[in-house]
Amino acid sequence: MPSAAAREIQTRLREGLQAAADPIRAAQAQAYMRSKMPFFGVAMPKVRQLAKEIAKAAPPSSSTSWRETAEFVWAEAVAREERYFCETWLALRVARPWQTPDLFDLYAGFVESGGWWDLVDWLATHRVGDLLRGHRVAVSPKVRGLMKSANMWHRRTAIICQNRHGPETDLSLLFDAIAAADESVAPTPSTTTWAWTKKDEAFFRRKAIGWALRDLRKHRPDVVDDFLREHRGRLSDLSVREALKHADPKMRQAIVDA
Repeated sequence: MPSAAAREIQTRLREGLQAAADPIRAAQAQAYMRSKMPFFGVAMPKVRQLAKEIAKAAPPSSSTSWRETAEFVWAEAVAREERYFCETWLALRVARPWQTPDLFDLYAGFVESGGWWDLVDWLATHRVGDLLRGHRVAVSPKVRGLMKSANMWHRRTAIICQNRHGPETDLSLLFDAIAAADESVAPTPSTTTWAWTKKDEAFFRRKAIGWALRDLRKHRPDVVDDFLREHRGRLSDLSVREALKHADPKMRQAIVDA
């Protein structure tokens, strides 16, 4: 049973979202996101503002209550903005000391049930990524576990979770995630929030590879360029184009045409 505090926060959140709801925007957002879960039609800045106001009025008293609230709001969400609320709630300043490896399974579960890029990418690059950066020894094996998952969003998370790590990027972990993404594993997507196709699976995998390599290239262009040359035959055109988006045009063309 959720605590009274968790229920109160959920009530405040839902009332705030309902008060700011825009039916026209909601329909447009749901269509754009191809989401089975409806929207209230509230813009992200307003969702973040509401989340901060709720957190200020009812700050979590412990790591247990903080986590319980996130789990309850996420699981009981009737509209996607309620899950967007968790982006701010999970990143609260007071919660920084609570970001420990035991949260990995929670975040991986959110990735699976979120099942689309709008939820998955911030979980991957912030929540999972921050856990990895702060606890590499404990979390790296867990990320390797995601590489082997049949869930495409777990595998995308393994690829992009080091975005923002810069020179601290574990190259072996990243390149292994890219290699694993190219292996033949039957994807098992979420069935609760969106409708996917095999074309989507390929696109999001290839896009993630390019995004991760482009982020690393800001700090290690030599490493990324060598990797692209060595593996050009296996990498998709989309991945290569994304990786070299900000590269010198002549060099980019040389690798693309290789």
